[in-house]
Amino acid sequence: MNLLAPFNPMWWSLLLKNMPVVTEGQNDGFNYLGVGVLVMGIWAIYELSKRTMQAATFKKLLPLGVVCIGFTLFALSNKITMGDAVLIDFKSDLMNLFAPFQSSGRFFLACQLHATFFNH
Repeated sequence: MNLLAPFNPMWWSLLLKNMPVVTEGQNDGFNYLGVGVLVMGIWAIYELSKRTMQAATFKKLLPLGVVCIGFTLFALSNKITMGDAVLIDFKSDLMNLFAPFQSSGRFFLACQLHATFFNH
């Protein structure tokens, strides 16, 4: 997954232009949130910043937050890119453990879906 994936419409937006990517294979990491979700996200952060979170709510949301952060890090993979630039490219035999999951960029979307549909 490219670091700009949530903001890169690739071919879906009438308002935003496509951003460059490193390889054509990054289509599997397509995670565009959409202009509406981006605007609502900014608004939600603003509204949440005016409130304090209760301990019970924090305890309830902590596991979801940990899973989402873990999935996002896994989605970034061993080659971290931003736009058309490669920021970090590390190779390790440890990465062979994750080979069965192939398209790791999809894990970011899995976290989005979980947070959207199962956190009510």
